[in-house]
Amino acid sequence: MMGADGDGDDDDKEKYNGYFNLSQFIRRDNLCISVGGGQYATLPLPIEFRAVYGIGELFGSVTSGKEQLTGDEIAYALFEQVSQIAPIDYSAGGMNAFIPSVFRPLIEVAQNKSWTGLPIAKETPFNKNMPEYTKHYKNTNSILVGFTEQLNHAFGGDKVTRASTEWAEVNPAKVEYLMNAYLGGFFQVVDQTIKTAETVAGAREFDPRNITLLNRVLESGDERTAYRKINNDFYKAKEKYRILKGRLSGYKREALLGDEEYRQKWVNLMSEKEFEEMKVFDVFNKQLNKLYEVRKQMPEGSDEAKEIDTMSQALRIDALQAISDISNE
Repeated sequence: MMGADGDGDDDDKEKYNGYFNLSQFIRRDNLCISVGGGQYATLPLPIEFRAVYGIGELFGSVTSGKEQLTGDEIAYALFEQVSQIAPIDYSAGGMNAFIPSVFRPLIEVAQNKSWTGLPIAKETPFNKNMPEYTKHYKNTNSILVGFTEQLNHAFGGDKVTRASTEWAEVNPAKVEYLMNAYLGGFFQVVDQTIKTAETVAGAREFDPRNITLLNRVLESGDERTAYRKINNDFYKAKEKYRILKGRLSGYKREALLGDEEYRQKWVNLMSEKEFEEMKVFDVFNKQLNKLYEVRKQMPEGSDEAKEIDTMSQALRIDALQAISDISNE
């Protein structure tokens, strides 16, 4: 209830979803109270309370349908919460729990996965051969972006060509992550001062994370969190319907061989809601596949590529909403 944006207009549902654009670590380690405009006041919880509070937040998210998790994923999320009060946080991921803290940022950069589970650099199937300086999210420090861009250009690179020397390919988002990790408060103050000035000058969108002191009490959704949630839900649906197609194909094959039992199973499955959901999903998926083929021909970072990415994301949202509507009929 505190997380919901209660302005009372027709956009309530969309605004409430803004809460789920916050990182799960923020949602489960803090009381998050909406202050409107997609911003949330965060009150950090003591470590002793986080495990129990986080379990409640997890079940609230799952039962409300906002988190699409399998049984195994729910079990692991529970393990993550309880593990916080253990002497060693075994949920850190494999052997990461036993890696000294001083080395963890290096491992996280190598894996392109921050301690919150979000990607550090913007690496996609479309940009793997692009210059490193182009693979960053919009919140990355602009000075680091500019420096890595000039480094690329100095060694024969450009907007779509990597430098002739591999060591000249430096990702600004990864550099920023390491500087935050190892220089701590000193770098954060400098970084936030620069971003605050850019915000005031209109060169950067307002984000409370970029404003000194304000970033301690306000949080807003992150594009990485929102995109990851939508994409995860979409690909889970895709896998679900891939399995369903396999069942239908198997039933049909046995039915055509004269097995009456499987003919009935085939008929029954085609009368279920899942079959209707699959047909609708396939329509959207075919459109997305066509956009994917077009997108592969476009240079990363171009206006056309960004437009296709926006269209693709909108189609994924529409696909998820369409199958949700069928499921709730």
